[in-house]
Amino acid sequence: REKRRPPGTVEFIVGPNDSLNSIALKFNITPNKLVQLNKLFSRSVYPGQVRTLAGTTAAAASVSF
Repeated sequence: REKRRPPGTVEFIVGPNDSLNSIALKFNITPNKLVQLNKLFSRSVYPGQVRTLAGTTAAAASVSF
């Protein structure tokens, strides 16, 4: 079953040096909003995970970090 993301959002793949806070800073979003968008139970992220970000960051999300 395909997972649907909320309208107006894009996906971001977590890199080896990324944290919830660093992702939030890169995409001008609060860490709390990331937790809410991704329905996280923890503030930990791991390389290779796919996270949802606000759609205004679509151009930035396609850049490799």
